[in-house]
Amino acid sequence: MSTDISGTCADRFGAVKDAFAANFALNGDVGASVAVVMNDELIVDLWGGFQDPGRTLAWQRDTITNVFSTTKTMSCLALLVLAGRGLVDVDAPVAKYWPQFAQNGKGNVLVRHLLSHTAGLPGWEQRIDATDLYDWQKVTDLLAGQATWWEPGTKSGYHGVSQGNLVGEVVRRVDGRSVGQFFAQEIAGPMGADFHIGLAPADDHRVALVIPPPPPPQSPLQSPRQPARQPARQPHQHLLTQVPRLPTLPRQPTLPRLRIPTNPPIQFRSRPRQRPSKRRKNALSENCASVPCRTTMRSKEGITNSR
Repeated sequence: MSTDISGTCADRFGAVKDAFAANFALNGDVGASVAVVMNDELIVDLWGGFQDPGRTLAWQRDTITNVFSTTKTMSCLALLVLAGRGLVDVDAPVAKYWPQFAQNGKGNVLVRHLLSHTAGLPGWEQRIDATDLYDWQKVTDLLAGQATWWEPGTKSGYHGVSQGNLVGEVVRRVDGRSVGQFFAQEIAGPMGADFHIGLAPADDHRVALVIPPPPPPQSPLQSPRQPARQPARQPHQHLLTQVPRLPTLPRQPTLPRLRIPTNPPIQFRSRPRQRPSKRRKNALSENCASVPCRTTMRSKEGITNSR
């Protein structure tokens, strides 16, 4: 079944439109949109498909969807706007703006550690439910009260869920507005960007639902009743950036030594060493200092002369 593609596309970028349409026909996409801006000109603005799994609501030009971790970038952008205005020093301790954060020895956590995923707070020590993430005060208080999982600034561990709370709380402490309100009024609004950190109910009808991918096929070597065993690891180890271990190369076989015959064979003769006389010794020293010497080296492989 073909999908109607709406929007505009410059003629020289017709291949983009073809690839976008093929994504529905060949890859089973339900709904999507794509926009390309070059030299301040919107040269591609396409959309098509549906915004719900039942394929009842057509994807519109103003349909919006979850952008997941792109929100981290926007939250950090809000904090950097405050830094650009001189209201936040990224090299200052977080506790300067959030005093309760200094609990459990976190006085050495700097603002830049929050921005770079090196603060050592990628999660919560106390178990929380997904619904707790909607309680801003609870989750930020828990982060302020716990200790870091590593020395801040020494390791990088992806703060997949907690970075928005950490950065956003600094924004709120400095400006008084939530990170969503600050972003809407100071960044998205002036730029005319249809990007939201927290959506108003009036825009719910524009949201395209996220359709999860199908589960991966069952491996024939894996029993359906017994999940694949996972290697044991230390707590929080999966959150740290590790250098991958290189595979062990197979040991190369030792090559036999080759004996190269010479014709005629080289003969080695030994003779007793004669100690030169004092007069001859002085003469040799004077000659070697002024005349280049030629040394002959004999070996089983041949004779080499070096000057």
